[in-house]
Amino acid sequence: MKRTKNRILSVFLSVCMIISCMVGISITAGAAGSVSFLDADGTEESCTTYTSVTESTTAWSTGWYVVDSTTPINSSRVTVTG
Repeated sequence: MKRTKNRILSVFLSVCMIISCMVGISITAGAAGSVSFLDADGTEESCTTYTSVTESTTAWSTGWYVVDSTTPINSSRVTVTG
């Protein structure tokens, strides 16, 4: 009886984990549109053309760069030109 209860609980928790991962994926995919920011006057603006920063994005030139989560860049420094 205890073994059956443990198996049911483990299946339930596995299903919950899978569902939570699927929700996270859909939220991330939907966030790829525009990014809101405040300009120098405090007015809310939006940007639709930008580069998402990842661990390997270490050379930045012109344009907008967006970090949408904790992104450690441990391999080297970020070089900014332009």
